[in-house]
Amino acid sequence: MCDLKLERLCEHIAQHHIAVLVETRTNDVVSIFATALPSYTVYHIPISSTMIGRKGNGVAVLIDQSIHDFVTVWHVSEQIQAIWLKCAGQVFNVPGNVALGAVYLNPKTDKRSNSDITESFEHFFDEATTASLNFTNVLMMGDFNAHIGDLSEFTDEHYDIQDDFKCLQHARRTCCKSVNRAGKLLLDIAAAGPYMLTTGRGKGDSGLATFVGYHGRHKR
Repeated sequence: MCDLKLERLCEHIAQHHIAVLVETRTNDVVSIFATALPSYTVYHIPISSTMIGRKGNGVAVLIDQSIHDFVTVWHVSEQIQAIWLKCAGQVFNVPGNVALGAVYLNPKTDKRSNSDITESFEHFFDEATTASLNFTNVLMMGDFNAHIGDLSEFTDEHYDIQDDFKCLQHARRTCCKSVNRAGKLLLDIAAAGPYMLTTGRGKGDSGLATFVGYHGRHKR
């Protein structure tokens, strides 16, 4: 990682108590941030032979020292690129503990078919369900490579969530209209949970692209 890129990344991370990195592209994350951000604890999972995905594209969660004592590792996935942390409710100002899942699911490629995508989401759904059975609150962050366009996950089961979190009551905003297989599967999981998709709903989130890639390609 070049010095300028690392410096800018650290500046961004330092504005938050919790940061999730996906596709880390290095297995030296812990040692890198031990020097660059010594006030943060780093939880990192590199890619093992049992996980789906390329080696080095691991997931990392950085926790600021101010909340370090309230966060522990709960589960590390053996099937997908995911790490789950147990957070005390006071970290998010909610009653009950919180399961924080940092997840990366690979996109469809020439080497990954729709059945591979389905398998990844099945593993993810199993882990999310287990978290829901063990925690009062579940929060999942990361990159699912899912395009859901204007589709909605909302069911009657979501009303209680909206009552608890007023900021999620308005319709989700998005500038991306495309839908893919991963998006449909993510919506199925959100509907079954029930879980709410917060992108496009949070304060200050106007639905702009969440990713800008090469040649200015935008994704949401």
